[in-house]
Parts: sequence; C-alpha cells; structure tokens
Amino acid sequence: MKRWDDPFPGTPEGFHLRVEATLRQLEEHDMDKKRVFNKTVVLAAVIAALIAVTAVAAVVGNTRLKDALTANGAVEVAGLVAEAHLTGGAEGFRFSVDEIIWEDDDLYMTCSVAVPEGGKYLVGLYTPTLNGEKLAYDAKGWTSPKFCDQETPALLLYGGAYPDHSTELLTFAVDPALRERRDNQLRFKAVLLETDEAFAGTEDFGGLLDPPAFISDVSIDALVADGRAAVVTESDIDAALDTSLLPQTVYNDVKEHDFYVEGVRIHIDGFRLTHTGVEFKYTVSGDRLDDYLDQTEHMGFCTPDGRSIGLMLGANGGGGRTALPDGSPAFSIDLSASALIPLNGLTQVLYAPVDYPEDDQGRQLPPVYHMDRALVLTPTWSDEAEAGPSPSAKEEGEPLC
Repeated sequence: MKRWDDPFPGTPEGFHLRVEATLRQLEEHDMDKKRVFNKTVVLAAVIAALIAVTAVAAVVGNTRLKDALTANGAVEVAGLVAEAHLTGGAEGFRFSVDEIIWEDDDLYMTCSVAVPEGGKYLVGLYTPTLNGEKLAYDAKGWTSPKFCDQETPALLLYGGAYPDHSTELLTFAVDPALRERRDNQLRFKAVLLETDEAFAGTEDFGGLLDPPAFISDVSIDALVADGRAAVVTESDIDAALDTSLLPQTVYNDVKEHDFYVEGVRIHIDGFRLTHTGVEFKYTVSGDRLDDYLDQTEHMGFCTPDGRSIGLMLGANGGGGRTALPDGSPAFSIDLSASALIPLNGLTQVLYAPVDYPEDDQGRQLPPVYHMDRALVLTPTWSDEAEAGPSPSAKEEGEPLC
C-alpha cells in the first residue's frame, strides 16, 4: 500500500471508552442474545486544529472545511468538497450553504449564519428539503439536530453572550441514486428573531468548526405570542444541486470473505467503504467463539502501518447470537463507522483489536492496534454485491465452521 501521511493527531478515545462503558450498561439487556454499542469518537485535538487554521470571522460563502482539511494534510478529501456558495438573507442577516460533500448515501454540507451586530437574536432553521422531501438528519458524533420544525424544536442563539456568527457541518442520509441527477433542487429556509431575553443555551460536545449554541423544546410561535421575541425577517435558499460530475470512490465488497483466527471462523457478510465511512457485517463461529468475543471487545479500522484510516466522526452497531444451518452457535455483528477517509493508493484495510492508552497524567496517547490479530481486508468492487445483499450465515449452503 502507498503510505499516506496521517493528517490527524491521535484520537482521544480514553474518555470515549469510559462513556461507552456507561452506555453499554444502559443498552445491553442480555449479552447472550444481543450486544448493542454506540461509539462516539470525541476528537478534541482534531477539532482544535481544524478551528485553529480557520480562526477568522465567519462569513457566508466561506471554504472553511476545505481549507481546514487541506491545512491538516487531507488534500484528497478536501478535493471532494464542492464550493456551493448558496446564499440567502437580508437586513444584515445572512445565511448560506457554503460547501458540500456528497458520496454514496452521505450528504454533508457546511452552513454559516451571521446576524447584525449589537443585538440579541434567535435563528430558526427549517429542515432543508431535496426535491421537496425533508432531508433525514444523520448526527455524527455528539452533535444535535438544530431545526425549528423537528419534533423537539430548536432555535439558535446569537449576540449578547454568544457570537454573532457560526459555521457548522450538517450531515444527512440520502438516497444515493439522487447523486446521479443533475436537477436536484435544494431548499433551505431560515427566520431571524430579535429578543431582549438572555437565554441559557446548550452547545454540541465535539462538533466540527464552530456550531452555534441552541435552546430546545421552544417554538417560534410560542415565543412571539408571549412577547419574548419578534420576527425580523425570513430568507430562503432555493437552488439547483448538481454533484453528478464530482468524483466518487465506492468499494462494496472484499476479495476474501473467510478468515480463521484463534479457533474461530470469521465470515464477511457485507462491506462498503467510501470517503465518508465504512459499513461492515460479519459472522463469527467456532469452538472458541466466546473466548474470541471477550478478547475483541474493542475493534477498529487501521492502515497496514498501524494508523487510523482517517478522521473518525463516530461509530455505532450491534450484534447478537445466531445459529448456523447445522445448529451450531454463531455471533453476527453489524457496524458502521463515519469518517473522512483518504482512499488514494489504499489497497488494504485492517480490522484489529485496539487499545487506547493514557499517560500518567491521563492524557490520551495514540491508539495501539494489535496487528498480529488483525483481519486484512482487500476492498474491491463487485457487481453481484451491488445487485443485492451478501448471503448471510443462515442463507449459505455450506456451514461456516
């Protein structure tokens, strides 16, 4: 594999693992039947680096995400960023969709808001629509949806104790077939309200760039009716979204589907890799099934030289006990990792047990991957895999072990 310089510092996973242990206690009911996990990777060092290289006043039409990725060495991923510069607003109120990454079923866009100086304001963002349908917000990491028309409405805070501008990364799940169209129509509406009240806001923990503070479970209509805020102006972005000519890399399969490790057989049921993440399904079976599961509680993707494959935004998945056609026990695992991944020259991805050490002061050290116990996956493209899901352990004619 051609080596690429890792543009991202070590991931601060120690804190994440402590949180994950708590989540696991809340989410797991019967480990013999089901294992559920939700990993959120908090990259404080990375976030600081991203903000540092773009620490200028946010204005609409910026290229902060592209500039930050480029400055941190992720030139390939930065090259996927399309400069949209879709701008709306009036009377000193400006908001815009600045940049877009759309690969496979991931649509990421940066959104900037700027309000007039010297006042206190609330901004309501309505869930953007694509071709008339609301986009499905797909949170990455510890970020929250901040739309005023969701089930629990949220309003953004500006001025007073808060900055008068913001830029954040919004992430959505979309039908990948839409990416091939040249007539996609994006509509994004915002409303500006002025207030005299000093609201106490909530902030994302770990959001990229500088997402705004917000208040939840309060509606525009209620605030206006109570006299706590007044509508100043509204604005719409209504523009064509053509990304059909942007390059895209998708691997939907691996060359080898069966691995024999430590007395178990690991069968790869599904695999998908893009610049924006990895989806992975596999089934473990064999005489040492339980021992293997206990010893591989924490797994991660890395390169053959032991580096993380990219900027991890978060991961989630689950697993449960199943049975092979002959009745022997097995364990099926399904996981998804969201990341910004350089793929040029990538010929192998390793899936390995990983530790997240800390020094004596509790500072995070780089992750340590156990390369001698890794599965070496060779990404490829398969027309058969794209036509339908890979056969599961129960559907295959031959036993897995």
